[in-house]
Formats: sequence, structure tokens, C-alpha cells
Amino acid sequence: MNYARDSGAQSPELLVAISFPFFIAGHAVVLCSAVIAGVVCATVGSLLTAVPWLVSLSHHKNWVFTVAGVLIGANVLYVHVVAPRLRVSTLTCEQRDDSCTRAAHFSIVVLWISVAIYAIGFFVAYVLGPTLTWLDRSG
Repeated sequence: MNYARDSGAQSPELLVAISFPFFIAGHAVVLCSAVIAGVVCATVGSLLTAVPWLVSLSHHKNWVFTVAGVLIGANVLYVHVVAPRLRVSTLTCEQRDDSCTRAAHFSIVVLWISVAIYAIGFFVAYVLGPTLTWLDRSG
């Protein structure tokens, strides 16, 4: 008696037919990743050739991130605390003036885009390297 057939197991041909597309897709992902890595390396190399002072700037990344973080933090404080109080107390904008509202909204959008860029840069500069090193040593 064949218990594998009775338990509802699939035939080997069907398993190969199902797994083959995943095999091809996995190799395609690896190939695309290699191509992307090559493009990124070439881009970084040409960027450093065109703008060599980035290397010097990277030696002072602690100062760069500190100053940028303080400036972005001060802008968050200004946009969310100081500017609304100024608008109410001095009536700088007319009640029905849409341009003031649009400018304030645009300022908030730009602020949060800069916060996102700062967070991504902070993650890459300070978190990603040690994390990858730790994963490489543990695995």
C-alpha cells in the first residue's frame, strides 16, 4: 500500500512544475541584485570623482548630523509652536487668504520630507553598518 499517495501527496512532476518558476524567479532576483550593485558602485565611484570633497565631509559626519539635526529640530519647533502663535497674535494673514494657508502647508510638507531624508541618512550612517557587521559575525 502506498501511504504517500493515500495521504494526498503531490506527484514529483507536479512539484517540479510548481517549483520551477520560483527557481527561475530566485535566480532573476540574484542577477538583478548583482546588476544594481554594479550600477550603485559605478555611481558612487563617479560621484566621488566629480565631487571629491564628499570624502572630507564624511570624516566630519558627527558634526554634520548634529548641526543638521539641531536645525531641523528648531524648524519643527518653529513650524508647530511659534508660527501658529504668531499667526494668531499678529494676524499676519487675512482670515480668507488661501495663499497663507498654502504656504504654511507647503512649509510643513518640506519640513517632513527633510526629516525623512535626515532619518534615512542617519540610519545609513550610524545604524546600518554596525547592524550588517553584527549579522555577518553572527551568521
